[in-house]
Amino acid sequence: MDVHGFLYSQIGYDLGDPMRAIIRGEKRTRVPDGSTFTVRRIGDTPVASANATAAEDPRTNGAALTGAVEYWGETWHSHWWTVDFSAITEAGTYTISVDAPNGRSIYTSDPIRVGSFLLWDETVVPVAVEQMEERQRLARNGIGWKDCGAEWREANSHATTIIALCELAERGASWLSRGVVDRIYAQIVHGCEYLGVLQDAGEQTGAPDGAVIHEIPNHMDVIPGDSAQAAVAFGYAARLLADTRPETARVLSERAIRAMDYLLLEAEPHSPDGFSGMNHGTPENFRVPNEFMTRDLAMMMWGCVQLFVGGHVSYKRHAARLARQIIARQVPDERAEGGTNGDPKLYGHFYTFDSADVTEKSNTHHHFGHDSGSTWPHYIAPLTEMCRWWNDHPDNALWRECVRKFA
Repeated sequence: MDVHGFLYSQIGYDLGDPMRAIIRGEKRTRVPDGSTFTVRRIGDTPVASANATAAEDPRTNGAALTGAVEYWGETWHSHWWTVDFSAITEAGTYTISVDAPNGRSIYTSDPIRVGSFLLWDETVVPVAVEQMEERQRLARNGIGWKDCGAEWREANSHATTIIALCELAERGASWLSRGVVDRIYAQIVHGCEYLGVLQDAGEQTGAPDGAVIHEIPNHMDVIPGDSAQAAVAFGYAARLLADTRPETARVLSERAIRAMDYLLLEAEPHSPDGFSGMNHGTPENFRVPNEFMTRDLAMMMWGCVQLFVGGHVSYKRHAARLARQIIARQVPDERAEGGTNGDPKLYGHFYTFDSADVTEKSNTHHHFGHDSGSTWPHYIAPLTEMCRWWNDHPDNALWRECVRKFA
């Protein structure tokens, strides 16, 4: 049986953004060479005009756009084709049909909307507000958010979500109603309250002050990366809530400082327990260095930036020092890796450690221990903010070059 499908957005496409549909098939013959696609706006009728334009050609039966289906290649044991209809310039509801050279119909889409800000309008409230409120309701004891189908409430997933909600509230407030913004703020506070419980529980287990444990009640162990992500979340939320919830902001600022001071003064890299050589791509005899992973240094740097922006200016020098450590681990172009199977060689990403020739992967979250919570490497976000805030810093050019190479 040939498993195949015609994949396109059920929400729709925003004008000016790339607009593509994708065909997947197990067999190369699923879409014959020379196949074409036709995009029609619902309600349009065939045009018969002596002066027909490309969009009104009577041979296209009123089509808004026609083009060739492009074969992309093979991966994941499947063949892939693309239908690029980015040339559509008018809002409306369209259908896409794909036909073989002999006229045989291969696929016809359901109605597809094209307009402005469709993705934002259709997703921001269900994803950022309604989903989080429901996860709050389903969480154990109503504390934190229910995670990915399990009962766990891990520190890293909560910190990631808090940071995302903060960015949404900060950058998207003018696009949202006051009521929606207030609901987002409520979820930010709710998530931070659970991270606060994890920080308080760390002290109860004998961990240094400010350290955050991974999860309650199943994994009450301190992993430095969790504390780094929590520091960013606490610091970001504190400055965002300073005018509407000043007392909450003060408490969160204190938590961010405690987490950062633990990381800068007392934290040590986690033991090799729980290191996944498969996820990191290391040889069997690899010995895990006693070093922080680059992703952890990057989150520490971002935590320092958040505290600086929140008025704690002494953390600026720590951010600059951490930036130099991170930049020293960036893969230079002369040591680019990859280039097999027609893929381009890659450089500008980062080695995981100073003393090992292993590049850091996006997601190495696996066994509990060393790699727990390693789901979110944000090297560039803090560097871009540092470039903006400290444009007169002597290292500013280094930061900008690091961002350029990564991009």
